[in-house]
Parts: sequence; structure tokens; C-alpha cells
Amino acid sequence: MARLGVLLLALALGLAACGSDSSSSSDSGSRYASGRGYEVAFSAKKDSLWTIGSDLHGDWGFEVTPGTSPSITKTPKGYGGIDYEVAFAAKDRHLWTIGSNQHGDWGFELAPETSPSITETAKGYGGIEYEVAFVAKDGHLWTVGSDQHGDWGFEVAPGTSPSITQTPKGYGGIEYEVAFQAKDGHLWTVGSNQHGDWGFELASGTSPSITRTKRGYGGIEYEVAFAAKDGNLWTVGSNQHGDWGFELAPGTSPSITTTAKGYGGIDYEVAFAAKDRNLWTVGSNQHGDWGFELAPGTSPSIDK
Repeated sequence: MARLGVLLLALALGLAACGSDSSSSSDSGSRYASGRGYEVAFSAKKDSLWTIGSDLHGDWGFEVTPGTSPSITKTPKGYGGIDYEVAFAAKDRHLWTIGSNQHGDWGFELAPETSPSITETAKGYGGIEYEVAFVAKDGHLWTVGSDQHGDWGFEVAPGTSPSITQTPKGYGGIEYEVAFQAKDGHLWTVGSNQHGDWGFELASGTSPSITRTKRGYGGIEYEVAFAAKDGNLWTVGSNQHGDWGFELAPGTSPSITTTAKGYGGIDYEVAFAAKDRNLWTVGSNQHGDWGFELAPGTSPSIDK
């Protein structure tokens, strides 16, 4: 119930949202917003995959690996009029995607205690219009979907998960960027921009979150939020804000989404569990402390 409780909190804060092209993952589940509403993917009490919202599909009948979370993104309408795709680790830890495309089992086993991340892309391999980033059984970063890149050859820190966002086409025709904590604990981004090692060490066991933004510093068109080694919230990328000076609850990760420009020209908002476990949002809106206490060890999810 703790995981579902955080999911409902995320919903309560995002009911008015619409028109997003971002995807995110958290300890509860993932949602996306569209012109006709939103859809939420989550692992229910008995580890069954559910989606509710504009589609109201309900129980998909697939069991999710305990302790992992699904990720959802909008797509053009496909199977059964569905306009989203969900990526998740099934009971046997295999990567699955279902929804508008209905691909099913990809045949790749994920590393223990890790979750995939999915984003919308242009149509590519097999007519697929999404890309999934995940940590394979050997600990390497993989991406599959419209691009079918496969193994990137980078080892991800154990127990952490990557985050992916759509970007304009760049290096090798790739139109996405992936953020992850490398084996040495450093923040890395690879994909259309190919930045590589940012030189910042993340808090152990935490995962970064990435979102698309307008072009900024160094031609970069994304921003990454993460918990630094000292536990403080950082954002780097097109805006290059750096250290926000807010300490996160131990073992939790932030979530970031694109917004219209606001405070200081910032065009993103970050949600996180503060040191006292209260929900905070900072960025274009600078709301601060919402006054809601999150369940221990859980992380929020934010969407435009």
C-alpha cells in the first residue's frame, strides 16, 4: 500500500496536467499526460501490472518483478486504440513492452532490482515508435526499440536504473539521451549528445532522471536531476544550475519534467523527497515544501 499511496499522491498533484512528451520512473509507477487526459502504469499489491486513466485498461494479467516499477510513454494509436506503451520487468525478469505496439517479451533479462525506462521516438525498427533503456543481466546499459542500439558497453552501478528522454536527432541519427549512474558512481549521459562522464558522483544506490529541454549550455537539449554524493539535489545540462542546496532523503531519487520557462529562465521542475521525507518541487515554479510526508524509501514522479 505504501507504493500505491505515493502513486495516488503523484496523481493528486498532476490531475490538471496535459500535453507531455516525457516519461519517468519511480518506486511507485509512471504516468504520462496527453490532450485527452493521462494514463498511469503501476505494479499493484500482488505485483500485477495495471494501467488506469484515460484508457482504464485495468489489470493486464502480467506479473511484475517484485521491487521494480513499470515505465510508460505516449505513442500514436495502435492495438485496440491504445496510445501508450509500457515497459516492465516481468516475473522472470525479462523485459516486456505492451500497449499500442504489443511487442511482448523482448527476451532480455534485466539485472536484479532494476527497472526499465521508456520514451516516445519516431517510427523505426519494425514500425516501433519508442525506445527502452535498461540494465541487462551482466550490468551493461542497453537500449532497444525503434533504434535497436543494443549493448552500449557501459556498466551501470548495481541496483540503479537508467532514465531516457526523447531529443532531436544527433550522434548516429539517435534521437534520445540516456542518463545513468556508472559503475564508478559517476553521472553519465549517452545518446544523441554523447556527453559521457559528467564528473559528478551520485549518492550510492540512487538513479538520475532526465527530461528534454530547449537548447542551452553547449548545445545540450536536456536536463538531468540527481542526488549527489553528499545527498544534495543537483541539476545539470542545458541550464547547468548545479547544487540546489536541498538534501534528499537517503536512498531516494528525484524526478524531472519539462515545463514552460519560469523562475530564472528555468524550463523544468524537479520533485523529490527532502531529508525530512516531505515532498518538495523546485525549478520553474519554485513551490518548495508541499507539506506531504512520503513513505520511507520511496521517490515521487513528476510529469507536465
